[in-house]
Amino acid sequence: GEKYEKSWYTSVAYTEQNRPWHYTLCIYWAVMTVTGIGFGDVFPVNPIEYQVAAVVMVLGASLWAFVIAGVCGVVSALDADGTRF
Repeated sequence: GEKYEKSWYTSVAYTEQNRPWHYTLCIYWAVMTVTGIGFGDVFPVNPIEYQVAAVVMVLGASLWAFVIAGVCGVVSALDADGTRF
C-alpha cells in the first residue's frame, strides 16, 4: 500500500515517552469533530485522513439528528391534553 509520511498524527514526533500525548490528540480530534466545533488546528493532510474525517463527520451529523429527533419527540409528548391514549 501507499504510505503517507506527512500526517496530523505524525506531526508530533512519536516516541514511547509521548505516547499518551498521541492518545490525547486522537481523542481531542474525535471530540471536536463529533461535537461539530472543529477548531481546525488538527486537520487531515492526506487522502486516507480526508476519508476518515468525512466518515466521522457523517456519523457525528447522524448522531446529532438522532438526539434532536429524540428531544423533539419528548417536547411533542408534553402536551398531555392533546395526546390521546
